[in-house]
Amino acid sequence: MNEQAAKLTRWLLAGNGALKNVAQLLTEAFGPVGAVAASIDASTITAYPVDPATEPQGQDWTRTEQGWTHPLRSQLLPRSISASHHVVAGITSRNEVLVINLAAAAYIGIEGGNPTLIMRSWLMQALSKTPAAVVAVTDPALALPGAERLHLVDDPQLIPEGTSLLLSTEHTSAPTPGEPHPIIVSSQAVDAANVVLCSEAVAGIYLANRYWPIWRRMEVADQQWQHLKGVLTPTAAAAPEDLDATSAVQGAASAGAEGILEEGPSTQPPATALTSDDAMSPAPVATPMSPSAGPHHNPLTSGNDTSLAPVPDEDPAPTFTAHAAAPGPAEPREAIPADLEPTPQPTPETAPTSTNDTSPSVDGPAVPAVTHSAAPSVPAPGAPLLVPDVPAPFADFTDDADDSRVDAIAALPGRPAEEPTEPGLYVLGPVYALGRDPETNEAVKHSAVTRQGVRKPVKALMALATSNGVTSTEWEEKILQVTPSNRRQLRTQIRKMMGGTDPIRNDTRGLLIVDMFCDWKEFNRLVGQTPESATTEALTAAVHLIRGAPFEDVPDEDYAWRSVQLLKDELIDRCSTAATELAQRQLAAGAHAAAYQTARLGLRVYAKREDLWLVAAGSVTDTERKALIWDLKQAIPVPTHPELKQLLAASRAS
Repeated sequence: MNEQAAKLTRWLLAGNGALKNVAQLLTEAFGPVGAVAASIDASTITAYPVDPATEPQGQDWTRTEQGWTHPLRSQLLPRSISASHHVVAGITSRNEVLVINLAAAAYIGIEGGNPTLIMRSWLMQALSKTPAAVVAVTDPALALPGAERLHLVDDPQLIPEGTSLLLSTEHTSAPTPGEPHPIIVSSQAVDAANVVLCSEAVAGIYLANRYWPIWRRMEVADQQWQHLKGVLTPTAAAAPEDLDATSAVQGAASAGAEGILEEGPSTQPPATALTSDDAMSPAPVATPMSPSAGPHHNPLTSGNDTSLAPVPDEDPAPTFTAHAAAPGPAEPREAIPADLEPTPQPTPETAPTSTNDTSPSVDGPAVPAVTHSAAPSVPAPGAPLLVPDVPAPFADFTDDADDSRVDAIAALPGRPAEEPTEPGLYVLGPVYALGRDPETNEAVKHSAVTRQGVRKPVKALMALATSNGVTSTEWEEKILQVTPSNRRQLRTQIRKMMGGTDPIRNDTRGLLIVDMFCDWKEFNRLVGQTPESATTEALTAAVHLIRGAPFEDVPDEDYAWRSVQLLKDELIDRCSTAATELAQRQLAAGAHAAAYQTARLGLRVYAKREDLWLVAAGSVTDTERKALIWDLKQAIPVPTHPELKQLLAASRAS
C-alpha cells in the first residue's frame, strides 16, 4: 500500500472523517442499498451498483466499464451524520480504498483463519460511524464492555428487537427474501454470494458478482482490542445521570474504532506498508503547495489534513474537521467520534460546526455493557431492521459535556513531572546533551548552543547519533571540520562531559557510532512510524518527550549534514502527528484542557497544521480564545479549512 492510499484511509476514518459523506453520496445516487461498494483513489470515487444497469441520480457521474465514477472533491460531497453501515474494508491491489455497503450486501460470509479481526473492524466502524446501528454478536471475542448498542447473544436466531447488524462466528442461513432482517456477517454463512476470502497476507472480496483483490485489510488485532476493552471497562462502571445513556455509552464504544483499525499483513515489500506519518490527504500526486506551507511540512500530506490535494481544482473545503467554533443556529449539533479511543463531547461553546460528525457523544458516566439477548433499556432511536428499500434513519443524541471529568486515558501531556535523568541526547525541543559530573555523578545539562555558537562536543555526538555510522574522515573533515589534534581534544571533552565514559565506538563495519540514549529514538520506539495506531499510553509517553520543535534552537547552517536535516523533517511530521492524534483522543474523551495543551504543543512543533488548530479551537476556553485567534492569524493568515475561515471571519466581525 502506498502513502496515498494510507492518507485516503485516514481521511475516511478520522474522528469526523469523510466516510459518512461518501456513504451519503452513494445513497443519494443509487439509494440506500443500490451500490454495494465503492473504490476511492486520489481523484475519483468509483461506485459499483448492485444492478449494473442502474444509473445514478445527480450530476458529475460518468459511466465506466465496471461502474460509475464521481470526482473526489469535498464541495461535491453531501453532508451527513451517518455512514449508514458503510465500512472501509481495506486497500485493493490498485492502491484504492474499498468501501463496502453492508446494507446492500445484506448477507456476507468471511472465510479465513481468523475472521474475528475483520469483524471487530466492521463492528467498531458501524458503532462509531452509524449512530442508528444496533449490533449483535455471538462470540465473546467480539463483545465490548460499556457498549449498550452492542449485545452478546447465545443464538443468532434470538437477537434483540431493533438489531441492524449481526456478526456471528456460528452457523447462519441466508435471510428470507422480502422479509425485514438485519445485516448478517458470518464466518459460517451458508451459500453466501458475498464472500470475503482471507488467505493469511491477502484477501479477496466478492460482492454482487464482482471481485476485488485486497492487499491490506482493515482489522483490529487482539492487543488493540484488549486495550480498548480496558479503556472502556472503568467507564462502564458508573451509573448514567443526565446523559442519554444509549448515546453516551455508544459514543465510548464506537470511538475506539478508528485508531485501532490496523491493516492486515501484506505481501508487498516493507517499503509499501502504511508508513505515512501524516496519513490523511494523498501525497504522491503532484500538486501545488499551499502558500502557507512551511519548509518542513507539506500541508498536502498532513496527518489530518483532509483537503484532497490531488484534485485538479485544489478544493479548499476539506471534509474532515476536528473541532472549531460553535455551530450556527440552523446547524444540528453532532458529537465527534474519536480518531482512536475515547469519544467526543463538545460543549455548547466548543461544539464543532462540521457536518462530518457521526458518533454519539461520550461525556459523562456510562453503564455496564449488555451481555445478553435482552433489548437495550434505552433503545437507539429509530434504528429499524434493514429492508431492501428502507434506509436506517438518523438519530438524535444528547451532547452535554463535563470538563471536570477525570479521564484516566487522557492524561495531561507536556513536560514530564521530573526532568529526565538518562544521560544522552535530547533534540525534541531545545537541543542539549545530558551528561554526568565526573566527581558527583549528578546529571549536568550541556546546551547545544551557547553565546559563542554551537557547542562542538554536542555537535560531534549529534553527527554520529543522527547517522547510521560515519567514517572518521567524514566525521572530522566534512561534518566537524576539525584537525586530528582538535578531534582528539573533542574526544577528551566528550568523555569529561559524559562523566568519564566515551560513548563513541566503532561498529563491525569500522564506522563510528554512539551508544547512548536519544530522545527521538525513544519517541520512535513508543509510536513507531504511524503514531495514529499507537495506544493512548504510548502516545502520552511519546508526547511527554516533546518540548518544542525538533532542533528548535539550532540554526540549520550549524547542523547542515544531510542525515540531520532528514531527521529533522521526519520528526516535525511525526511529532506533530502524535500530538494531533493524542489531542483528538483527549478532546473526544472530554478532557478539553489536556486536548488544548497537547494541540498547542503540537503547533509549537509545526504551526501550519490546520487539524491541530481545529482541535485547539474546539477545546479553547473563553479567556484564551483571543490569543488563539491571534496566533492562528500569524501562522496561517488564509486557512483553507472552512471552520478556521469562519473563526477568523467571526473575530474580524466582532
